[in-house]
Amino acid sequence: SLAIGESSILVLGDSGAGKSTLAQHLSMNGYKALGDDTCALWRVADASAPVIYPSGTAFKLWRNALDAVGIDPADHQSVGQRLDKYFVANARAADDRPHKVSRIIVLDKSDGENRRPVLEPLDKLNAMQTVTEHVYRPQFVGALGLWEGQFSQISKLVAGTEVLRLTRPWGHEFMPEVVDLLKTG
Repeated sequence: SLAIGESSILVLGDSGAGKSTLAQHLSMNGYKALGDDTCALWRVADASAPVIYPSGTAFKLWRNALDAVGIDPADHQSVGQRLDKYFVANARAADDRPHKVSRIIVLDKSDGENRRPVLEPLDKLNAMQTVTEHVYRPQFVGALGLWEGQFSQISKLVAGTEVLRLTRPWGHEFMPEVVDLLKTG
């Protein structure tokens, strides 16, 4: 999750989709990091949409992502002994206040034919399905019998939030174009 001005965006995607890498690129281009991997959404009485508070966590980036943004892995702690993945502090952490959720960006890799990033809105049904698929630890929600409440919260989130699919080619060389598209789109 990242903040830009008074608003925030959530970046969703499967494991390895490039969420943290995109967040690092956006944070180097004016966005402020709210957190990495997970975030909690809150309903605040005077807010028109759910909000996110900064979590202060570090990004976890693969070695090739560090290389692409010019960060030396020797200066950072490894996530795991056998992983070529590293903790990188949020250089542009957001201030400690709630940030209204205004956009949800769902990452998707292109099929190889499209060599340009594309940002397109999802209809509400597809947005509901996609956001539901990316709930943290859905097995706990099911085991605790909380799907009805979860569905209600997701429907409120999707009803008041722009949900977009970002389909882009795989590779760091496309990141400047992706960042520009998100900043203008």
